[in-house]
Amino acid sequence: MSDWAATAFGSPWFLIVHMVFWALWMTFAVFDPYPFNLLTLTVSLESILLSGLLLNATNRSGDQDRAIIEQDLKLDHHSHKMLTEIWEKLHHGDKA
Repeated sequence: MSDWAATAFGSPWFLIVHMVFWALWMTFAVFDPYPFNLLTLTVSLESILLSGLLLNATNRSGDQDRAIIEQDLKLDHHSHKMLTEIWEKLHHGDKA
């Protein structure tokens, strides 16, 4: 869910829709006159929710990156071991 949220909420459309919504709210919301206390409350709650979702997506991305790095390290170690064995066979083959 957090990956979807990071993609959706990080898009330009999200910002455009919000700007239009806020402009309409400030223009037509007679139930929330200036200084827009209800709007301030909803925007603040939304920012708390979005920041949590985006931090979660960032942590998840970091975990995935660490898993890929560990796989690469194992592959590198295995390749090094195989190349060392080949080198030793070639090196000892020259002496025989």
